[in-house]
Amino acid sequence: MQPIRTLVRRAAALGVAALVGVTLLGSAPAGVGQDMRTTAEQMGASDDPKHDPWLYDPAVIKDGKVASSTKTDSGTIHLAYGTYLGIQYAWAWVQDPANPDHHLSLDVDLDGDRRWDDSRYVRLGDRQYTPGYPTAKTSERAFQACILEDTALPCKPELRSPWW
Repeated sequence: MQPIRTLVRRAAALGVAALVGVTLLGSAPAGVGQDMRTTAEQMGASDDPKHDPWLYDPAVIKDGKVASSTKTDSGTIHLAYGTYLGIQYAWAWVQDPANPDHHLSLDVDLDGDRRWDDSRYVRLGDRQYTPGYPTAKTSERAFQACILEDTALPCKPELRSPWW
């Protein structure tokens, strides 16, 4: 019996060591990937709304209004806003998207420098609107949407909305 117990303990220890090793090796160094936007598909039911301010499906908002519209060759980008459970959110959607393989991003500026600090995107062939992000009374918070032909490349100026 003793050798079996020893083997089980060693196997468990090796399993834990392997898990720790994979976790450490799989982690990106600090700063890597900061330029990558997160897809809505990467968000799931396990997202904690206390820590994640994004509203995955702004279709639940019934009082949505369009704040701005920008016509591009790849479709018309609309920035919209509305209230859900007492919180006002902004999101983007595309009317008549030209290519279902393009993506729509919603970029959020949190500190007023008009560079995105947080972002989510969706593939237009899957859905034509982004998750929503809470608005704020401060002018530091702003939103911009972009149709991305390639998510690994920056947004082209002719395919983006102005900051709102």
